[in-house]
Amino acid sequence: MGAKQTICGLTFGVGMPKICVPLMGKTVQEIREAAKLLDGVDAELVEWRADHFLAGADPKAVLDVLAWLRPLLLPKRLLFTFRTAAEGGEQAIEGENYESLLCAIASGKQVDLIDVEGFAKGVRVKELCRRLRELGVFVIVSNHNFQYTAPQPELVHILCALEALDGDFVKLAVMPQNPSDVEALLAATREYTNRPQAKLAITMSMGALGVRSRVEGERTGSVLTFGAVGKVSAPGQLEVSELRRQLKALHDGMVQEA
Repeated sequence: MGAKQTICGLTFGVGMPKICVPLMGKTVQEIREAAKLLDGVDAELVEWRADHFLAGADPKAVLDVLAWLRPLLLPKRLLFTFRTAAEGGEQAIEGENYESLLCAIASGKQVDLIDVEGFAKGVRVKELCRRLRELGVFVIVSNHNFQYTAPQPELVHILCALEALDGDFVKLAVMPQNPSDVEALLAATREYTNRPQAKLAITMSMGALGVRSRVEGERTGSVLTFGAVGKVSAPGQLEVSELRRQLKALHDGMVQEA
């Protein structure tokens, strides 16, 4: 089911989804303290949510942090995300400022992957994705809806629209209002990832209702899931050790079924 690709030395799309842990902090000191907590944590990636950093829209300030943060987090791969206020983030940034920030980070050669909001206002997303990839980073093209979950056909349509923007991954996060919304997200993920041309997919149904979507990626084709150490970056995230336990239990069950 779904695509298989080796990125940053990790093979996505085979076996259990990889785990990514969010890193947040408003100040340099808070970021440093949060990063120290990740030493030895059983996760393959770290996502720095730079929109939580008070100077997160300033490329120079961000690159100064990355200069010491990147070595501290190795060997975990590093995903850089500036989640805009329009998609549930902590700060507003649009158009050329958003593009310039992401290109500056890619040029700094301190991150492995960058999140790009697929429908960001005033952003030439397809051109931006191509530029970032030329600069040597992998790109996750994302869309987050903290309000509701669209019907399954529309969810598949959104994933296909993200696919057309020339990233390496597509990511879709939605908020369920009932268990049927969670089923719609899981079914849409399976439908999308079964397409021959599908990109690596990351999907989740947020909140308490959607916790199972963070665990069932091996069944649906979602290749990455987010687990927390301390503060969560989105509702419904499990603590990393519990997430790993549930992923392994599902994996072992699938092996026995096979």
